[in-house]
Amino acid sequence: MMIYLIKYWKYVAAVLLVVCVFVVWNSGKQKAYNRGYNAATAKISAELAKAAKKQAEKAYAASVSYQEAKDEREQKERVRNVEVQKIIERPVYRNVCLDDGGLQIINDSTNGH
Repeated sequence: MMIYLIKYWKYVAAVLLVVCVFVVWNSGKQKAYNRGYNAATAKISAELAKAAKKQAEKAYAASVSYQEAKDEREQKERVRNVEVQKIIERPVYRNVCLDDGGLQIINDSTNGH
């Protein structure tokens, strides 16, 4: 076996050189692929983070507007309850249970004003 290596050393060296060039070339391609993959992963992660932040901001804005509307409705309901209670406690010496002011407040509350 050693005799063949010595006899054909130029061919063996050429084959080894081709194998080495192929290994180096393939290694460079793998490194380039990994760089591209990592860059794409980072880009996608940044876009997902931006989308998540945007969604969270929308959810927060919706929550704030809902809470404000809820507070406003509750305040109107408290005022209505107090006004109706005052009207109910007034002495009325007629056949009707509520006067015109009380009737107006109840009608407004049922119509959603």
